Amino acid sequence: AAAGGAVIVFAVAPSYGLRLAQDRELAGGDGLALLQGLAREPMAAPAVYEKLGIAHMHRAQYVQARDAFQRAVTTGGATGDAWLGLALCALYLGDGDGAYHAAQSCLNVWPADIDAWAVAMAAAPEA
Repeated sequence: AAAGGAVIVFAVAPSYGLRLAQDRELAGGDGLALLQGLAREPMAAPAVYEKLGIAHMHRAQYVQARDAFQRAVTTGGATGDAWLGLALCALYLGDGDGAYHAAQSCLNVWPADIDAWAVAMAAAPEA
């Protein structure tokens, strides 16, 4: 009954599920499994994919992180965090063009973000 109740709470208040997953991550637990479960929901919010991407990045799972950030930006969650995460993953995976374009998209949201500028400069095409 508790597990079923938890699913209902997450469906009604997905922010509760995100907070719970984040708290587990910060406590050294496994919030990743909870985030993966939330991401399987048909109406998963873009924030779920963003947090899932961050959790994968903390584990150096850059392909999975890139996929999660990509899902966040294509489902209406084009936040600076999502674009920056996508840029960093692309850079770590050797995709300079993808890193540059994602960093530019991040800078459209956060023009003064120093990390986005660093990725953009590192990945800028040579003239």
